[in-house]
Amino acid sequence: MMKTLVVGAFVLGLAGFGALPAVAAPAPATTVQQQIDDVMVRYPGGVQVSETTVSWEDGAILLTLASPTGRAIGSCATGSYCAFSATNYGGTRLAFTGCSATTTSNSLSALGGTVRSVANARTSGTVRAMNGTVIVHALSANTGITSNASSVTALSCTT
Repeated sequence: MMKTLVVGAFVLGLAGFGALPAVAAPAPATTVQQQIDDVMVRYPGGVQVSETTVSWEDGAILLTLASPTGRAIGSCATGSYCAFSATNYGGTRLAFTGCSATTTSNSLSALGGTVRSVANARTSGTVRAMNGTVIVHALSANTGITSNASSVTALSCTT
């Protein structure tokens, strides 16, 4: 899972291999965009490819900064809750963005097999991984199960 690299680790790692020149560290930037702007000034040739990512050498080097508002877990986007066919939030993903007013569970049959990991990338509320009507896991906001050995057939959530 490629999540977040710390700017300092990126700079130290590349400077140690001679890929980029070493420079004095400036005062910390307050927003992700300010951090990206700072990195792009210090290390010319980078291209901003997303709100949080800079690329050098046609994607051979990628720097992804942590978003202070982001709560994504693996490929489960902020505000969603997801079930995955592989451990560590890998394989096929089935994502949900809303909770039913009646807390009805969402079937995972479209996933096509065993659920190996579950993520709650919402900023509040609880997601329940269920086997039928039995709660197997209860996940608070911004948490997940990277390796599920239980039978999970549905997810439900509360706000």
